[in-house]
Amino acid sequence: MKNFKLGIALIAFLFLIFKVNATQYSIVFDNYSYFYASAPSFSNVLNGYSIVFWFKTTTPSGIMFDNQLVNTTGYNAGNTAYDKFFGWYAGNLTFGVWNGSEVYISSSSSYADGKWHFASGVVNASGGYLFVDGVLVGQNTGVNSSNAQNVSGYVMVGGGAQQGGSSEQWGFAGPEFNNTFLGSVTNVQIYNTALTFKQISNLYSNGIASQALSTVAGWWLAPGSSLNDLNFGTVDDESGNGNNGFIATVNTQPFNTSIIQSIP
Repeated sequence: MKNFKLGIALIAFLFLIFKVNATQYSIVFDNYSYFYASAPSFSNVLNGYSIVFWFKTTTPSGIMFDNQLVNTTGYNAGNTAYDKFFGWYAGNLTFGVWNGSEVYISSSSSYADGKWHFASGVVNASGGYLFVDGVLVGQNTGVNSSNAQNVSGYVMVGGGAQQGGSSEQWGFAGPEFNNTFLGSVTNVQIYNTALTFKQISNLYSNGIASQALSTVAGWWLAPGSSLNDLNFGTVDDESGNGNNGFIATVNTQPFNTSIIQSIP
């Protein structure tokens, strides 16, 4: 029994070492590529929600993250308003939330400096908050977990489907935003709870290859993601909830595996 316990402890230790030292991959979006996945349920929205990820760009335009009632073939599913997104509004990094109208929670900077940054959007009972690199940079009490739109639908990373008329389409620009994105994204995490300011700070302090918290509901491009799967266009959901993503392209552009890059 003692040897058995030692063996179990050794396996757990080796697994931890593997996770800590696992290769971190990003997708370098090229204005043509994106990935989509079924979104984790936001049905318990009264508890709030949180969306966090790392990004790098030198182009302060486009949409990096979008969550909508839009299906994977590209056309709207009865929803002509956007729900949750990260992009640039008037040149500033913005977390957008829909509560019956557009609510923009903006920073005072673009963060388009070619360096990795940690973006976090949180909606709780008190309001909506945008953090960059673990620091609060924008807030709006006009949206909160009581009035934020309750949408699961689909997650899109590397582009978005914003208002463009009577129907919405992935990767098609609306009147306010360029909907594709030129830059890199990694370690995307969604939570069905509102993370605390301290939890956001800790995730940033743990670095770009940080492990998700135990309450994570969706987790893509996690440390140790399968390079083989990525090269075949599959972005595994490491939360255990099975919402794997799929890399796609717009304008009939071919999928190029060179967009998958390791992070030193």
